[in-house]
Amino acid sequence: MSNFEDILESTNPIRNEVHRNFSLIRILDKQTRIITIELAEAERHFIEEASKNKAAGLSNDPSKIEESRRAMELIKRKRMRCQQLADEKIAIAQQTSLDVENHLSRVNQELAAMERSRKASNLGQKANSPAIQNSSRFQYCQQSAVKGDEVAVKPIADDTLWVLARVKDFDSSTNVYTVIDEDDISKIYEV
Repeated sequence: MSNFEDILESTNPIRNEVHRNFSLIRILDKQTRIITIELAEAERHFIEEASKNKAAGLSNDPSKIEESRRAMELIKRKRMRCQQLADEKIAIAQQTSLDVENHLSRVNQELAAMERSRKASNLGQKANSPAIQNSSRFQYCQQSAVKGDEVAVKPIADDTLWVLARVKDFDSSTNVYTVIDEDDISKIYEV
């Protein structure tokens, strides 16, 4: 992504995905409410029938036992369906959360890259001013890299050797970076 408009444009797919997922969750909620009402009715009916059969002395009647078994199986299926719907809602919510987190991470990376680019271009403009040209060489790169950035450094100023390193720290009071050699992490340089 090259500019802020691109970053804003990149939010459309995730916004649409979140909207779609919340719509799915609402549909699952409606289905759950319907099944919950049916479940409550089935449980109420089962308890009423069991009470009637007990009062009438029909608890051991084979036809009543079979009727009770079917009623319990129906209740079991409705409870399982409610659990399945709840699990689906949780899975959709978790996936939505993960998608949003991933997107935010990409946006944050792009914004950080834009900020580094902005700082670098501002420093380039400042470098042409006489005040900067007469100051130490460290002033040119003041805070153009941040902790964790990969950088190419010359450990010895007059040497032709360049080292790929990762920024460990920057001391703004001395304008000195502490970097760690990427090939040999035991080597730490201050530039």
